[in-house]
Amino acid sequence: MNSKLKNMNDPDKNILLKNDKARLGLTRVFHPTHSLKKSVMRNFICALLVAPIFFLGNLEAGSGKIDRKAVVERNSPVWNELLGVTTLGNGEFAFNCDATGLQTFAGNTMAHWAWHSFPQPEGFEAGNQTRYPVDSHGRVFNYLARGSGARVARTKQETAAIRWYYDNPHMMNLCRIAFRGMDGAQIKPGDVKIISRRLDLWNGRVESVFEYLGERVSVVSTVHPDADAVGVRVDSALLRDGRLGMVLTFGYPLRTQLSLRRKTQPDPNFSSVFDRVEGHKTVLENYGRGEFRVIREMDDGGKYMVRLCGPKGFSVSKGGGSFGDITGEHTVFLRSGNSESAEFTAIFENLQNTENASDYGLDRVKKIRLTKAGAEFGRMKAAAQKHWNAFWNNGGIADFSASADPRWKELERRVVLSQFLMAANSAGSMPPSEAGLLATDHWCGKFHLEMTAWHGAPYFFWGRGALLKGWVEWYNKIGLKSARAEAAAEGLKGAKWLKTPDPFGRWESWDHGPNRITQNVHPFYLAELSYKADPSAKTLREWKDIIFETTEMMLDFLYWDEASKRYVLGPPLMSGAEGTRGFDCWNSTSELNYWAIALQIAQKWRARLGMPGDEKIAHVLKHISKPPVVDGVYIDAESHPETWDRMPDGRRFLRPAWLEVYGCVRGSLIDPKIMERTYDKISWGLRSGDWKGNLWGCDYPMLAMTAARLGRDKEAVDWLLFDAPLNAYTPAGYNAGWYLPGNGGLLWAVALMCAGWDGSDGTTPGFPKDGSWSVKFEGITKVP
Repeated sequence: MNSKLKNMNDPDKNILLKNDKARLGLTRVFHPTHSLKKSVMRNFICALLVAPIFFLGNLEAGSGKIDRKAVVERNSPVWNELLGVTTLGNGEFAFNCDATGLQTFAGNTMAHWAWHSFPQPEGFEAGNQTRYPVDSHGRVFNYLARGSGARVARTKQETAAIRWYYDNPHMMNLCRIAFRGMDGAQIKPGDVKIISRRLDLWNGRVESVFEYLGERVSVVSTVHPDADAVGVRVDSALLRDGRLGMVLTFGYPLRTQLSLRRKTQPDPNFSSVFDRVEGHKTVLENYGRGEFRVIREMDDGGKYMVRLCGPKGFSVSKGGGSFGDITGEHTVFLRSGNSESAEFTAIFENLQNTENASDYGLDRVKKIRLTKAGAEFGRMKAAAQKHWNAFWNNGGIADFSASADPRWKELERRVVLSQFLMAANSAGSMPPSEAGLLATDHWCGKFHLEMTAWHGAPYFFWGRGALLKGWVEWYNKIGLKSARAEAAAEGLKGAKWLKTPDPFGRWESWDHGPNRITQNVHPFYLAELSYKADPSAKTLREWKDIIFETTEMMLDFLYWDEASKRYVLGPPLMSGAEGTRGFDCWNSTSELNYWAIALQIAQKWRARLGMPGDEKIAHVLKHISKPPVVDGVYIDAESHPETWDRMPDGRRFLRPAWLEVYGCVRGSLIDPKIMERTYDKISWGLRSGDWKGNLWGCDYPMLAMTAARLGRDKEAVDWLLFDAPLNAYTPAGYNAGWYLPGNGGLLWAVALMCAGWDGSDGTTPGFPKDGSWSVKFEGITKVP
């Protein structure tokens, strides 16, 4: 391998970015608070502070302040598809509903704290995963999967264990709240005629109108901004004589949806089965004073409670027997009568592992406890309205309505809905899964740490970095402990972050997860954005241990090749393109740049803390391998010089991840001229169809950001709106039906195209200057 290393690149042409004041993070950005429990005076002061930023963001002289409410309301979707799912959420909890305003035919109730595990295989005890020796330049790492040279068949016990770790824990659907007919009879899709369903983004509620049995039914649903609670009001003549009622049905997690080979896509309809009696327990208690409590116990020891407050117009009772699609054993009936109006609030509270709450970080999630008065539907509706009004009146906003290009409507729609969905799904106690709180995806609802920048970075660019408070706590409380344990288990110093960790830091869920190393750099980037927003001692304390311990691992992971006098990254590593085999891949373009970016940030943090620069870091930055170049363009990895858009066997296509370290995060090892030729080749391949590609929804914004930085503003817009299934957005705003990194990537790209990037000139540098696009924005900051 040394001959390859020696001849592949010329280390003398290494290009490093110079640090400037903007990259040092000397600019403070206002971030609106996530909580609404503030005094009137503080809100007034915040408004005064943020106003100058808004006016600086306006691009057209004399155009005046953007009418934020008009922008939001014209993009509030009216979606009359019966099974189409819309989301209401507060970042930690979400209620997903169909066109009936409830979950009559589709929708899950999810929370970041709500996890379940299936029973363990016989003779197996979780927490002690088998590790295998993997050689790297004569050094042995202990990995969860055998290296590519190993041809030993797995035993049945090994296969069962690998599958169990992949499947567990998984997010679970807490409850299904649905309409039922007389005496609990099932309502079928053909029985309902949808008149209208609107997601009111400005006020944070869903308003639905439909016909059932020839009568009109009006429904308003909302979620409390500071508690895991959903409130519902129903108006219909059907309520008076009991022809329309509701049920709270509690299911068991759906195993068949959790596919190890990921052949199935997440199903937003339901992530539970509702006709299974065994494996869980449901107890209804009349607490008195207008409150009922449903106590839920799962077969893994998990426990939670649903408080039913103020069920006005409903009588509450436990079911029994079978109702076909649901079992009465796990159903609570809300029967109507004597009134044409009814309302109630369901409050979800986690009771799981209370004796070990601190160990698993469950004590970090402190929601307010709603009183009976606070849980009243009218007050909840008002609280949600106040919260979302404040959300939209602060932070970033963009107005595309003065554009001549008719595509402005679709782009603005995607931007507004993405802001709402990211806040509703992702601003919780831990990083979100790719499907957020919509459904249990094919990774069982576990997050991918290599996608945290896609989820999290846009918050800072849109003036809402404060929403990541729960993430920072997770990184410090749970993640760092887990990363230390993984590094020690593999035989490395410091802390090594995993791809799909158990959210409570106990294990890596995927046996090949340690091969993915990109996620080790994202905390550095988020820390740098945090410091740019708040250059304080508090920010330095929050991220210091994460940065320094991860740096220690990154230095230890590198190999010094004496023959070529340079540092080599890997093997093993899985490149960002995810097409090369991790155990024989090294020096990938994305990961080399990410390593350099992280080490440069580490040096900055040493300086900010009054520490001298680290000599080893300086030596690595001077001698790290250059990204591989073949025929004048960057390729995925030096270990695979023949690979461009697919593996040599033709069966595995790559995603062009090496654009990420120029378009999204500017890598210090990238030569812009080489990158321009690389982009042109990739662009031609994708547009012509020659590159079949393995692109995801986040890759189109990545292409847009690359095009914008290269001065191809028209192409940047075209990539954002490129016609491809995985670049489509549902009427409710989800990229590709469920893929939140696509929503985050869109916001990242639009921020860069509006406010620019470090070193860019002029206004809206990512949009064409031919008069086709006229964009105003407020509260959006430059991208590094």
